[in-house]
Amino acid sequence: VKASREVILAAGAVRSPQILQLSGVGPKRLLESLGIECVVDLPGVGRNFQDQPTIYMQFSYGNYTFPTPDWIFSNTSWAAEQLDIYNKNRTGPITIPYLGGSSVTFLPLKNITPSYPSILATTALTNLSSIFPSTIHPSILTGYKAQHDLLLSLYASPDAAVAEIAWEGGNTIPLAMIRPFSRGAIEITTTDPFHPPTIDFGTFSHPTDILTSIASIRKLREWISSPAMQALSAVETFPGANVSSNAEIEAAVRNAATSSWQHPSSSCAMMKKGWGGVVDAEVRVYGVKGLRVVDASVFPMAVAGHTSSSVYAVAEKVSRCVDVVKGESLLTCGVGC
Repeated sequence: VKASREVILAAGAVRSPQILQLSGVGPKRLLESLGIECVVDLPGVGRNFQDQPTIYMQFSYGNYTFPTPDWIFSNTSWAAEQLDIYNKNRTGPITIPYLGGSSVTFLPLKNITPSYPSILATTALTNLSSIFPSTIHPSILTGYKAQHDLLLSLYASPDAAVAEIAWEGGNTIPLAMIRPFSRGAIEITTTDPFHPPTIDFGTFSHPTDILTSIASIRKLREWISSPAMQALSAVETFPGANVSSNAEIEAAVRNAATSSWQHPSSSCAMMKKGWGGVVDAEVRVYGVKGLRVVDASVFPMAVAGHTSSSVYAVAEKVSRCVDVVKGESLLTCGVGC
């Protein structure tokens, strides 16, 4: 496959680094271990991978007589009525993303816990090398230190959210850590392009992420114990009110949390090359002529929210770059964000 001007790679935060690595663009040590000729040694390809770990707390309601989204699964006749309303008018509860929440809150650390100074102190004292393999390239650590300093200032801010809670009225309430300190990696293990790469989320490898999760669960419990929620006779069924100490909550989180809030990003980061960056400010891959990456993998850090609109913004930015020529001279490779 050939392109006369540029190739636009948009395969997502997992597949874009995989394609680059298979093409000889990535960490030299990894590529040569698989017999792939290293065209450009870019240690950051596949590194800096981020997502937002999420725990799905469960509740029951003893005094909840009006419909909830869970009725879609438990009340056949009601579900059929709602489907008919949706098909005719495109309205009703089917328009609400399941577990996405019709009521969503984004909370700064100061709003989550009065113990935020202790969490910030722990964060500042963390040995950053400890969350990476001993063989990590120095540029990755340099870039991560810059990110760590920025994240620490955001966690100290009363205006920057670090956790998201979504409720659509049902039994499940997701709690997502939207500004993770932990970092993972995407690495190929074979030259077979149809074989998925290894996905290491690095979930909770940084202590601040687990401390923030514990504090957020306690905050959610405060809300559940409020008069408005107790009017519904709300009772926590998972992890359960008996899971009360920090150690017990941490064990529940580590055992039950998912590594993803479906927002994988940052594995081909837009940063300085000396910081482990992969693309420049116009998403051009360092050391390669005529190749750009246009998806969530170019985010330096996870967006503290949902990624779709930010991916649209990246695409819009690229469409306005003066040296991008629309039409037959462009080859778009991959789909997804």
